[in-house]
Amino acid sequence: MEQSGTEEAERHRRVEDFHAALMAGDRGVPTNDAYELLEDWAGCGLTEAVESFRRGVHRVGQMSGMLMDVAWHMCTCQYVADVVRLQKTGTLYIPSRVLDESGVLPASLVEDFKVAEEARATLFAIRAGKARVDFQADLVSSQIIAAMVAGWNDEMRTNSLRSFYESIVVLSWSTFETVAEDLWEAAVNARPGKLASGKIDVNDLKRERFDVRNKLGTLLKHVDNRSFRSLWDIQDAYEQTFTDQGTRIKELLSDPELQYSAAVRNVIIHKGGRIDGEYLKQVASVPAAFRGEPGEQFPLTGKITHDRSEVALNTAAKLLKAVCGWIVGHPEK
Repeated sequence: MEQSGTEEAERHRRVEDFHAALMAGDRGVPTNDAYELLEDWAGCGLTEAVESFRRGVHRVGQMSGMLMDVAWHMCTCQYVADVVRLQKTGTLYIPSRVLDESGVLPASLVEDFKVAEEARATLFAIRAGKARVDFQADLVSSQIIAAMVAGWNDEMRTNSLRSFYESIVVLSWSTFETVAEDLWEAAVNARPGKLASGKIDVNDLKRERFDVRNKLGTLLKHVDNRSFRSLWDIQDAYEQTFTDQGTRIKELLSDPELQYSAAVRNVIIHKGGRIDGEYLKQVASVPAAFRGEPGEQFPLTGKITHDRSEVALNTAAKLLKAVCGWIVGHPEK
């Protein structure tokens, strides 16, 4: 049935919206280096923190590309089935599988079942490495997958897509938190004379045999109630540590867009995706943030998913570069 202009426009909107979510993490592909992190980080002692970032972005990319992988596998299976059918029957025609009143399988259907069984055996052989298939599903593009998902009914989109979007947002924010913690630790290890502060438990010192060279950040990471499990905690830890010429670092961590990403993540994790008073307070200074009534479900679209993910990942990358610049500019005496 031909779609109306309004229906076609709505479908196009759904395609573009879902496609945005599929692109979350795409910038982290190693050969892409869109975050400009391929340089040598050994000189400022932040190699492990950079690796934490790369692993996190890779996980986000794997999540957002999951449907692409599934679709590629489905196309491969269909290709193998079609090749087997052509070789055995000379046609792609599939006989009707509706039985007549007698209930007896017609000969054509019996033969078709044999063809299907051989196709399954071929696929198992390919999976076991006993056969191979020269096929590239070039047509399996992100736009095609997006168009397929756009055709799902409202219930499928609400249940399946929302869980998919939530996973991307949560993974992206977890990457930011992990990088912030590992980066703080690495920075204090690299510049203890300028950044280390706090009391170390004597038992921790004993475990290290009182050799704390390049370990003060590790030992101080959780003293004085220091935590990296919320944006406020991260802001406080960095502000208390980078007191000298840390303006750039403070600016990155106080960005309202980063606060928006944190608020959306918190609503997903702690409130079942429903807006509450704390969320509204957190996004009060974010002009473009969605504002609704307490109890209302947050409208997590593909575009919002992409933007919240990208802010978290991009800020983590910028924070890495800012701290590296600080370390290079503040050598130990």
